[in-house]
Amino acid sequence: LSAHYRPYLLNKEAQVVTVQELLNQRTHYKKHYGPHLFIRPSSGTKPFGGGIFSLEHLEGYDWVQSYSGQVLINHPLAIRAEWRTIVANRQVICGGCYAPQLTDYLPPEVITFVESLNIEWEPDPIYVVDVCHAEGHLHVMELNPFSCSDYYRCPVEPIVTWANAIPHQRLA
Repeated sequence: LSAHYRPYLLNKEAQVVTVQELLNQRTHYKKHYGPHLFIRPSSGTKPFGGGIFSLEHLEGYDWVQSYSGQVLINHPLAIRAEWRTIVANRQVICGGCYAPQLTDYLPPEVITFVESLNIEWEPDPIYVVDVCHAEGHLHVMELNPFSCSDYYRCPVEPIVTWANAIPHQRLA
């Protein structure tokens, strides 16, 4: 994401390293981050689920043996809630909470936050912005293409309405 979004990103202090670098420089990362790290793949294909992992036991995780790409690493952060928003034409058309529990409730402040980002680049005509509440603030977790994302409890009707309108908008 562009430098424009950096202040809003949850993992703005994160580093991206290869799995091999993480294994080889474990002592360095342990001094910098502590015994546990938040680790997620730095790939849109999400070959494994991100989470909090022990640096002492890295070899015991299946993804360490099967994934050789880059990972994003950061201090573990206390996330209170996570929302998925579906965005079209820079407006939130629907959304819902997916953590700590699945609900179709989307707080107005999350809608305002996403729409205030003034997103310059849109991955698709309809796309996903995941938002969380952590460290006392709302943060962007990630932007994703709509076609590759789960809707969780987002209402489907607004999505279908917008998706059906796209061909007509492009022809106009």
